[in-house]
Amino acid sequence: MKVVTFSDSFSHECWAPVAPRIVHFEPSKPYLLSSKQMQNLSDKKLDGFSEKISAAEPALREFNIGTARKGESVLLYNGCGGMGDAIMAWPLAKILSEEGFRVHVLSEPHLEFAWQGFPWVETIQLLPCYWRMMDWFDHHAFFEFISNSYFHEGQEHPIDHSLRKMGFDPTTIAPERKVIAPTFTAMERRFASWLYPGSKIAFFQLKASQQARSLPAAQVREIFRRVALEYPHFHWIGIAADMDDYAREADPGLPNTEVRKFHRLRLLWALMERAELVIAPDSMAVHMAGSMGIPCVGLWGIYAPEVRTAYYRRHVPVYHREACPHSPCNWNYFGMPTFCPPVPTPPRTTCAVLEAVTPEEVVEAAAQALNPAVATS
Repeated sequence: MKVVTFSDSFSHECWAPVAPRIVHFEPSKPYLLSSKQMQNLSDKKLDGFSEKISAAEPALREFNIGTARKGESVLLYNGCGGMGDAIMAWPLAKILSEEGFRVHVLSEPHLEFAWQGFPWVETIQLLPCYWRMMDWFDHHAFFEFISNSYFHEGQEHPIDHSLRKMGFDPTTIAPERKVIAPTFTAMERRFASWLYPGSKIAFFQLKASQQARSLPAAQVREIFRRVALEYPHFHWIGIAADMDDYAREADPGLPNTEVRKFHRLRLLWALMERAELVIAPDSMAVHMAGSMGIPCVGLWGIYAPEVRTAYYRRHVPVYHREACPHSPCNWNYFGMPTFCPPVPTPPRTTCAVLEAVTPEEVVEAAAQALNPAVATS
């Protein structure tokens, strides 16, 4: 993270899922920005306004359970990743609260909605923000890259890694405390009850936020088609990031399937609470299903599933580690990993581990996930 003082005033639009957030920077006052936001300024040629730039970490009052006193405030920040990273961080806030601390959350604008509704979170602060706001809190627990910047094996679950960084022994914290379901409003629950009355619902997230975590659309369509035919009594909803060519190609077009985009993800989550089954690549729906204990089939490629799903009940992974000598490569950037094995031209556009997934084994994994007697714990 960076502390930045700008030489002139200007406005900058930060992306948010419902409406853009406009930040108005004042000259001569230092601001706190994430590394990703600094890169965004650079991409838009706005870093020329920078007068001073410093690393924030040396000036932070890092939280440690061994020296902090109960009743003190903690500002928690879990980085600039996506929905899955936010969902995995929810338990950290509650554990800190249960240990007697007043918990506040620092969030990127596009993740603010993910933290709403938790009674143990006192406030949600947004980046960029005035650097002086850091004085409002006794301690800072900042994990900008806790989950997504280490490529080698031997990783801990992100929750355990964060706990250890704060001075906790993760083995002393019960596994059930490391999973938190969202808290829904009355309106969100009413929305979920209005849609598909009397139907048994299943979800298929069509693609992840990154190319390396996503299957080709034709492969998704064939898997989607097979599970929908195998479970015709479910109404299958394909979750699309955008109603683009990929979503249209991935749609099997069966009587019990549809593909749709949800503009408000909290409403999707409330509806997902009713799900009988979720199938998804390593992305939001996997972690939402895990947080609510919904049977889930995860399609894994660049990460080993046990690292990310250790505390999810009824998660059944489909993972062909043998398909690539680099698996798991833990790649977390756009595009394909630079170290992918060479393939004939054109260059590789899909992870070989995901390419190895077959409709038959997804159907088999779905049966396992739906059967509590044989589902993994």
